[in-house]
Amino acid sequence: MCGLQSTNTERGRMKSTPIQKVLKKLDISALALSKKLGISHVAVYKWGYSKADKGTGGIIPAKYHKAIMRLAKKMKVDLDPADFVAL
Repeated sequence: MCGLQSTNTERGRMKSTPIQKVLKKLDISALALSKKLGISHVAVYKWGYSKADKGTGGIIPAKYHKAIMRLAKKMKVDLDPADFVAL
């Protein structure tokens, strides 16, 4: 998952970003997700880039949440709306 960066926590452990959590639960790559959503793979990869690198810092844009939830249901994957939130 090139370009999908974890963020540091206070204790030095890495925590997953929303895009990392979603890709892991769906067990697909960013490229595969982009194809299933019918969008550019570059867009999905940018979700994993830091804001300093012109990405979203791991946040999945809200306009894709419903489509990803439908995909998860179709794939019989338990995806929760909380998975889209960075904690």
